Amino acid sequence: MGEFKPKQLEKSELLHLESEMNSLWGELNTATIAHNKRLELESKLAGCEEQFKAVMSGQAPLDQLNIDLSSVDYDLALAAIEQAEQEIPKAEHTESAFLALEELKKELQTKVTKPLKVRHEVKAIIRRHV
Repeated sequence: MGEFKPKQLEKSELLHLESEMNSLWGELNTATIAHNKRLELESKLAGCEEQFKAVMSGQAPLDQLNIDLSSVDYDLALAAIEQAEQEIPKAEHTESAFLALEELKKELQTKVTKPLKVRHEVKAIIRRHV
């Protein structure tokens, strides 16, 4: 493996990454997800913050940070779907709300729909359901 040689990062790239991390923290703080999943995602996101500092100082590549942030984004959306499915009684698993959640999960897994949109759709489904 070659030695990592940092490139000069554009200010806009850094602002975008920082904004994305802040958005994920906000989503995580307001998401209805299982406690153990919340702790896991908090840990991953805290790791991304440390990685961000390393990227800013030129000690780590930007690519890995983007991958890790995308992973947190995806995992948060999936956790929101799974928690919403848990909140719907088994007797209602053939009704439209549950089926819509299942469809969202498929769209997320096949990358048809972005994680942010999925999280917002989950909130809308649950609001209509209750």
